Amino acid sequence: MIPKRYEDVKFEDINEDIKKLYPSLRSERKGLYIHGGVGTGKTYAAYGIFKKWKEEREIEQKGIREVRDKYKPDNGMRKDENGKSYYFEDVEMLKKQTKALAATEKIRPAIRIENVPQMIYYAKRDYKDNTDFQDEVLNSGRVFILDDIGVEKVSEFVEEFMYMLINNQYEKVYPIVITSNLPLSQLAEKLGDRIVSRIKEMCNIVEIKGEDKRLKKTS
Repeated sequence: MIPKRYEDVKFEDINEDIKKLYPSLRSERKGLYIHGGVGTGKTYAAYGIFKKWKEEREIEQKGIREVRDKYKPDNGMRKDENGKSYYFEDVEMLKKQTKALAATEKIRPAIRIENVPQMIYYAKRDYKDNTDFQDEVLNSGRVFILDDIGVEKVSEFVEEFMYMLINNQYEKVYPIVITSNLPLSQLAEKLGDRIVSRIKEMCNIVEIKGEDKRLKKTS
């Protein structure tokens, strides 16, 4: 679900440096660590990426469906000249379908966006309510966008949970998008070097500079 405030986000309107690096999420599986001051458009960019990825995934899914429909094998029961039934397998069409699918853009993994403080809240509540939220997040098999990392109160649980999530993405070689108010050096002071070391290896670093756009709107 996209929050109402970000329903109208357009990828074309996000930071230019982020737009230029976006293709590397798919082509190189290289993520993005986006940091900058409060109100500089980091969350806006996160939702822009989220919507763009989903749209492109839907195009890929459509492409696969069209190939399967175009080269659909005409398998089924037939009758020979003597009226005896037999099963016909359309091997030639199956070969064409296989060849066409091999040349078609593969479907990228689904994407999931989480506000980190909110995610941590639900992960902790899992112990009380048995919602399986932790397993759902850690075993989702999706590309993640983690918005606003570094503002959560750090504890041993938070550090371990975030390490497991980021390490999962690291081991699968999935791109990850992370936004934060903190540069990596300060994030390391909060979450530790082992998390930040992986983020640094996984991601291109983008700093968004500028004034707080929310304050400018109210001034």
